[in-house]
Amino acid sequence: MMTAPGFFAGTGVAELERNTSWYTRTTSNALVTSDARPIGAASATRKVYALISAELGLVSPGPATLNSVTIGGISAAIEVQHNNGDDIILAIASATVPTGSAAVVVATFSHAVRSVMVGCIALDNLQGGGTAHDTASTEEAEPLQLSMDFPANGYGIFLSRRSSSINVIPNCSWTGATEFFEQYFEDEDDGDLFYEPTSAAYVPKQSGNGVSIQASWGENDSNTMVGLTVG
Repeated sequence: MMTAPGFFAGTGVAELERNTSWYTRTTSNALVTSDARPIGAASATRKVYALISAELGLVSPGPATLNSVTIGGISAAIEVQHNNGDDIILAIASATVPTGSAAVVVATFSHAVRSVMVGCIALDNLQGGGTAHDTASTEEAEPLQLSMDFPANGYGIFLSRRSSSINVIPNCSWTGATEFFEQYFEDEDDGDLFYEPTSAAYVPKQSGNGVSIQASWGENDSNTMVGLTVG
């Protein structure tokens, strides 16, 4: 369910938990409630980041927004979100969650979404209370590329999704992010199998401005990426 917690030299930033198995849901609804996600050891300064990936589908087509998020019952700040038009919405939200070892994530969208994935990353000992140092997003390019500013020995979180690849399993290749996790949905539609993958990548120790992070899905049809850095 996670990698071993780690402390990063120079800042004392601690990775308490990183989900490598996500909550998934395929029914259409505007309100998404995850299972209890592991968030590591309790700490008064623990910052939990919810990674939220959704495909809009045909039930309620058209642009949607993520209106609100709670993590463990605590109102979260939506640090970055991106809707690529009609297909995908990606977001990263954060909240300080001082107690408990697991948290339910509740996301409210402007209209129904389906094939939703939710994962969490919990960090501690962040400078400045964990306020995002930089955020960015991009869509429908090959490769997807974000130019990110990292604080000294900063931590980066990146989320990419490809929508509705019929009968083909698209794989995501990351450049500049050495650790990642990928998960697929398989949906049947009129006899065709749709693969709808999400890939999350992590950069646990990086410094400098204009660091290039790339995600390549092999083609630029309905692919999207968001990212943030903290220190």
